[in-house]
Amino acid sequence: MGRMSLLVVASIIIFSSMTFMSIQNTNQRSVESNSKYALKSESHSNAENLVEQLVQDYIRTGVTDKLVKNFGDPSQEIYGEMELIEGGDQDTIKVVARDSTYSEDYTVVEKAFVIGREAGPPPLDQASPLGLAGPLGISLVNGSVDFNGWNRGIPNTDGVPAITVQDQEDAEQIRNTIDNAGSSRLIGPQDVAVDNTFEYEDLNGLSTLLQKNADSSIPEFNAGNQVWGTEDNPQITYRDGDLRANGNVNGCGILAVNGSIDVRGAFEWNGLVLMIGEEENNDITLSAKGAPAINGSLLATTPDEGDLNIDTRGAVSLTRFPEYLQIAQDLIDDANNGGNEKEIVSIDWSSGEDYDRNSD
Repeated sequence: MGRMSLLVVASIIIFSSMTFMSIQNTNQRSVESNSKYALKSESHSNAENLVEQLVQDYIRTGVTDKLVKNFGDPSQEIYGEMELIEGGDQDTIKVVARDSTYSEDYTVVEKAFVIGREAGPPPLDQASPLGLAGPLGISLVNGSVDFNGWNRGIPNTDGVPAITVQDQEDAEQIRNTIDNAGSSRLIGPQDVAVDNTFEYEDLNGLSTLLQKNADSSIPEFNAGNQVWGTEDNPQITYRDGDLRANGNVNGCGILAVNGSIDVRGAFEWNGLVLMIGEEENNDITLSAKGAPAINGSLLATTPDEGDLNIDTRGAVSLTRFPEYLQIAQDLIDDANNGGNEKEIVSIDWSSGEDYDRNSD
């Protein structure tokens, strides 16, 4: 079989394998695959394999800036450039590979890969100190809890509602529950507001994303005397199940727990705390012995109707800190743009013309 026949077969195999990876997520824009393969007779299948490997490296490692990556140099058989053009929920990678073994450099492979990215969760910039998503209310507030929506807890600064829920009936019920608790306070420009920014699907999807990209996974129910991230080195910390924090526990970034949290000691978190109720148990509990502080936001949700119970024998403070929410947002953005959340949704192959490296 001649060289051209082999190349056409190899091209079809590569194209078939890569188009198999179509995005199924309904949140993404559909992209029509404009697939052409009319490679020069001088094309080498190893150039195509190299291009495929480089694109897969981009998908696996993730990128954040528009850049050009050079591979090889004219002294090597195959060399060229890759250009990444970011665009919202889709990126385009332009690849040009050339062969230096001929008297003139031939463009042997020129492709554009459209890289689809999962739609990210809603931004945290307006998250309240306590945000309840889905059919979740509050049935118990025992002890002293301050829900403070003022920035950094400073009155009359910019702020958000102390608590947000998705249903007006839940809002009234929560006001009554906290009023009856006596020593708890709703502080901020608004006490309880209806806000549908976050829904169960958003936060459950966020939990899955954080699990994939966690810097630390907590293996056991009991965890004591831990530091999970600092302002200089924030991190994603994940626990698949209930968590008991003993002793001195603090951190910065995101703490995601699929279950309830029981604090028994000094606890301070700067950033986002995420609590997800399980399908078989839609009630989740934040319990504390001491004076835990969450500086940023606590977001909680359950798949079906349930309650968040807050049971404390000390003074709990939930206070809005925009700078810590921004740290959490940056971690989410990095995770959402990373390799786990990208796939090839279409490929455009075009034949090679002699390539002028000085032209766009």
